[in-house]
Amino acid sequence: PQELGPNSQVPYTWDLPSGSHSLVIEFHPSEQRMEFNLDKIKTYDNGFKLHKENGRTVWASLKARGPTRVLCLTHENLSGNQTLTKNSRESGQMEFRLLVEIRSIGLSVIDHTPQEFLYASFKMIRIDYRLLSKRQEFLVVIWDMQIDNQLMTCTWPILLSRVPSAKDNEDFCQFLMIKSREYSTIDFFHAFSFMIYEMDLKADDEIINKLVAFVNISYLDKQTEAGKKGLKDEISKRPILADDIQTSSSKNMYFHFFNIHPVKCNISFCLSGNNSSSGSGSEYNFVKSILGAIGVTVAGIENAPIGLNTLILKHSFNTRNDMIQRITRHYSMQLLAELYKILGSFDLIGNPVSLVHNLGTGVHDFFYEPALGLVTSPRDFMIGLGKGSTSLVKHSVAGIFNTASKITGSLGKGIAQLSFDPEYVKYRERVNREKPKHVADGLSLGFQELFGGFSKGIAGILKSPMQGAKQEGVGGFLKGVGRGVIGVAIKPGVGLIDMASRTTQGIRNTATYFDDKIGRVRPPRGFGPDRHLRIYDLEKAIGQGILRTIDEHRYSSDWHLFHSITADEMLVIVSNKNVLLINVKERAMIWRLALEDILEIINKATTVVVEAKQKSNYLSGLKGLLFLTNENNQGENKISQTLHFGSPSDAEWFSQRLRNIIVRVKVFVNDVD
Repeated sequence: PQELGPNSQVPYTWDLPSGSHSLVIEFHPSEQRMEFNLDKIKTYDNGFKLHKENGRTVWASLKARGPTRVLCLTHENLSGNQTLTKNSRESGQMEFRLLVEIRSIGLSVIDHTPQEFLYASFKMIRIDYRLLSKRQEFLVVIWDMQIDNQLMTCTWPILLSRVPSAKDNEDFCQFLMIKSREYSTIDFFHAFSFMIYEMDLKADDEIINKLVAFVNISYLDKQTEAGKKGLKDEISKRPILADDIQTSSSKNMYFHFFNIHPVKCNISFCLSGNNSSSGSGSEYNFVKSILGAIGVTVAGIENAPIGLNTLILKHSFNTRNDMIQRITRHYSMQLLAELYKILGSFDLIGNPVSLVHNLGTGVHDFFYEPALGLVTSPRDFMIGLGKGSTSLVKHSVAGIFNTASKITGSLGKGIAQLSFDPEYVKYRERVNREKPKHVADGLSLGFQELFGGFSKGIAGILKSPMQGAKQEGVGGFLKGVGRGVIGVAIKPGVGLIDMASRTTQGIRNTATYFDDKIGRVRPPRGFGPDRHLRIYDLEKAIGQGILRTIDEHRYSSDWHLFHSITADEMLVIVSNKNVLLINVKERAMIWRLALEDILEIINKATTVVVEAKQKSNYLSGLKGLLFLTNENNQGENKISQTLHFGSPSDAEWFSQRLRNIIVRVKVFVNDVD
């Protein structure tokens, strides 16, 4: 034991630095013993009496002076913690400063196909780094960030973004770190803070499969195993040095103030209905394999509100490993506590969490807005009453009809599986990607799906046996008859359920029709037949997007070359395979001509006439039948289509470029996506 007199100090060290840091102090002459844990920097609010009667009180405080912990004993009550000396609180002289301000920056993620499947955009980035004589300061501020899902067949075009109701004057993300330069044996942080605004995360299995395929986990695992083996051989040949004993993970870290602000994220997930991440069956579907392994066949989550509470640490003195474990343990417990919100947001049970949240928000605004206005003036009270009533009606309608649409949608999805018709299931999931904007749109889509259910059911009676006979002979024919009979009973019923689901979706979206909405920052990048990466071209991106989505994705393997607008505001697109005339407003193809079948291009003033070999699938729908009977159909083996442009120069430009393309595109006739 070592004695310490009044108004004196003594340095102390540990025989085992890696052990527990407990110090036992005995006060004379009372012989009272107290034990202090020097790993917890704090002020002891209750004093220690040296004698039971008329005894003086000793107050204890544990401070941090750089890498050294100081236990202070005094007869005065300490009113606060001063963990840093005056010299350590001073910043010192400025030695270097780097200030970077970026208005906007974008990151495009492209796979080997090539196809752009993610686009991340960052706006108003500010990076401020200051190097002072006694400390360094690092500040990063991002005003807005958005990650777009660039897949054409995705359910939600926005993968990650701030909530639309977020205030424009608030930053999306902030990071602050102030680190001392005075101590080399520990990492001494004056402040460490991270804040991120509330987010919406909306993903489907298609984009997750794309990310898994892009990262190529299996390849990384092989590389990791090979790397571990090589590293093990290398380490076995090295001599063990004293410096190797103390690793960076065991280095002590002191945080005067550590703060991670609350994290809020609204999570949505659904199955896209595609066989793989690319829409073809050639790639492994990671998500469906996982869901199948745990026995989940219908998975849909919408706006599950996950909230992680703030983490505040003061005067934390730990190793890096201990600090990481402490943070991990905090958020692991938070996630487990929020698990019920994910389970309660399943579409299968009607998303009751969203219902309760909407009703709660409406009731809160109904009382809060008028009360807030009443404090100011009677006029503001009336305005607040209007706002609160509007919010109550809007959120009540949205919550109730959202639950109704989820239940009917899940019911229709489950019954559709009983048709045993994979093509019908894919068709239904594809048309369900289009969401109604309001009640009229919901009724329109509902009647379309009702008609589609009846037409698919009737057509299946003939189509299913023919397909079965073609694939499996007599046995397949009998199976097809069974599928057709089942389909004619089930598909019309599914159509009725889908009509109800679409109507309730339309009513729900009518309540939020005027709310702020966000879209993609830009259309997905377009590529040419050569598949070379070039500077982003907005016109090519729009043209390629139309090709990918028109006529039930029939021309998704075409590469956009150029396009033009006709005098009657129709869009004519020239790809590496076809010339297509498209009604943009109705998103409908009027006619198509294959480049390899074009015989002649005739330019007359503002008119361009394209003659080609006639084929039955050149024209589409009723409009195609009308074209076959009009004067444009000249000759039994030849068909001609006429394009009218706004000026002779436009007509000349289009005809000349089309001629050049026909010559050059022969190399890419058989090119596939």
